[in-house]
Amino acid sequence: MESLNKFDQLVLDAAYNDYEAPHTIAADLSRILGRAVEEQEVHSAFSKLTHLGLVQAFEFDPTAQQYRLVQAAMLSGISQPWFLAVRSAPIS
Repeated sequence: MESLNKFDQLVLDAAYNDYEAPHTIAADLSRILGRAVEEQEVHSAFSKLTHLGLVQAFEFDPTAQQYRLVQAAMLSGISQPWFLAVRSAPIS
């Protein structure tokens, strides 16, 4: 499996406790890393982690008040995806 860089690992770690989205963790990552972190950079990391099978992507349904699983291939069609780490994922 592909080794994760520090940024990707931080993004993955953030998604272990709760659903996360780029806009919910970009400021925290910026503080941790001591540099500006854009939401697009976080989104790219989440996309990579989704394709590696380390996180799952979701779309929040406000009517049902629940998250719906989104297949990795459909991720680009979601305007505000949320992500959650897969507990059994091997991490290198």
